[in-house]
Amino acid sequence: MNIPETKAFDKCIDMFIEWKNRDHSEQSKQLIRDSKFDQLYLGPCKRELRKIIMFMDEQERDKLIIVTIKELLGTVDKGYVKNRRKTRSDYEDSGYYAAMTLDEYLIREDRAYAYSDLMSQFQLYLFIDIWHICREYKIQIEKILKDLKIDLNDYFTVDARRFYTGNKGFPKPEIKIRTEYRPFFENTKTQLVPSPQIQAKEAEQLKPDYEKELAEIRNSENKFWKGLPMEQVVKHFEVMTIRKNKEGMPYLTPEQLVSFLKKGFLNGTDQPVQKINCTRGEKGL
Repeated sequence: MNIPETKAFDKCIDMFIEWKNRDHSEQSKQLIRDSKFDQLYLGPCKRELRKIIMFMDEQERDKLIIVTIKELLGTVDKGYVKNRRKTRSDYEDSGYYAAMTLDEYLIREDRAYAYSDLMSQFQLYLFIDIWHICREYKIQIEKILKDLKIDLNDYFTVDARRFYTGNKGFPKPEIKIRTEYRPFFENTKTQLVPSPQIQAKEAEQLKPDYEKELAEIRNSENKFWKGLPMEQVVKHFEVMTIRKNKEGMPYLTPEQLVSFLKKGFLNGTDQPVQKINCTRGEKGL
């Protein structure tokens, strides 16, 4: 059987391959361009596969799915998946401090964690759609994976058992992308292509509150190291809102600094973990 032309699927695969071969600064820019992933890639690919499979017999469907799965899984960064699985529990338990030493693989491969995670999720979403299509057309994808000796745990950061229990817990990919990742794209777009006017306006609006909060922190007791006045702590870390990384972003925004100081020195348990905005390859401050 000649495999029918799959333009939408091929476009998806080409995007995964191209992204994998870029350095992380270019990866981030490409992700901004492709931020409507569900509209540009996922939706067309899903519709195309359904349309093709509809007119195939059982044997032809199996062959198409085998080729499709092999091509998709061939684009997965298995090193990232292995690294992510290995460090996930430590990262979730230790937060910021583990994050600074977490990604030896990503540093070596010049990968940015956030973007690698997004791409891994996008590959997962496409696979979920393929899985649903197989169920819909009674294609025995479990048998296909077994015959190909494919362990899904080598390719995705989620537990493979979730695929074999009726897909419970998997959200519809398009919905998850819109609700969870659209804000990430918008925030990243602002960081990558900053508007001086907007930044200046926002900084001016935030300045009074920021200065007030810093003044309160300076006069607070250092819960972490009682012999060190908070005034000195603030002075030491405030420089991180001025110094910038290789992408022109401050190592800590004013809001991040306030949160960082409260959590680290004032026992602010309600504060989120703050990660210093280091780019890949930067050894430290």
